[in-house]
Amino acid sequence: RRTLSGHMPHRCGAGTLSYLCHAQSCGSMASTSTHAAQSRRHVLQSLLLPVATLVLQGAINSSPSAAAEAQAKQPTLTQEALAAFQSALLDSGSYEDRERAWSQVIQLAPTSSAALANRGAVRLQYRRWAGAESDLSAATRMEAGSAGLADPEALHEVDPVTLNNLGNAEAAMGRLDLAILHFQAASRDNALRTVALTNLALCAFEAGDNLQATRVARQILRRDPTFLDARCALVAFLFGSGQLALAEQEWEQLQETNDGLGAYLYSRSTALQRVASRWPPRATAALDAFIHLSNTGTALGYDLQPRTFTF
Repeated sequence: RRTLSGHMPHRCGAGTLSYLCHAQSCGSMASTSTHAAQSRRHVLQSLLLPVATLVLQGAINSSPSAAAEAQAKQPTLTQEALAAFQSALLDSGSYEDRERAWSQVIQLAPTSSAALANRGAVRLQYRRWAGAESDLSAATRMEAGSAGLADPEALHEVDPVTLNNLGNAEAAMGRLDLAILHFQAASRDNALRTVALTNLALCAFEAGDNLQATRVARQILRRDPTFLDARCALVAFLFGSGQLALAEQEWEQLQETNDGLGAYLYSRSTALQRVASRWPPRATAALDAFIHLSNTGTALGYDLQPRTFTF
């Protein structure tokens, strides 16, 4: 059974949410995924990006057969390794403690992609971008086989949670094309579709593809017009594309959504603070420029240094 736990926030790289899967319930993850997805839907709408997720011996899947298939790909752990795995899942100590715990699991079970993916998720949560990318890439290669990281067909074999986390790490490292590919692959999972597609849209905008960012944001909003974070992102995308009138229209829609909840959560005085720790710098800067009616906006980069963008 998954539980929610808060972690170190940052944009497109370290998680604001973490789902912990315990060993005893790993085989039943798929049967509870629909209920879990419904219960966390409203949480995702305000804490969306990105998700750094811990997994055990299988993915967060949408069907029992998919869960069984994912579990079958993982090696059988020894009792010592399984105990270490469970202990690492429950470790809520410092970054050093948590990384050390997963490193011990990897020593005991070096062919477990789940162990590598989990250490990568911890590194992601604490903005250790290079280490996170290394672990998550290695976990993906284990599951994708010899086809590697860039084969869309092979990526169907990879846990979508790992792919979403990998996309976050790659975006932070500036590998935006790969990040977009992996967010797209992660979006096949029903429980992660909204998260992965919104990550994809933000990453596309970071790469300068305003058209794709806008298209994907509109796609998300067609499925869920009350999704506040995606509506706010669309405002930034449109303004960054020079479409001020359309950006203003979407902003008004945002303010009116959910009987004024949008105005409460995303007002001109609170919106930047709400997204600054979760969005990539270009989208954050575009929202900053929109709110201040300026052709320039400023945001912190992945290195926590201020960057200025012109729109």
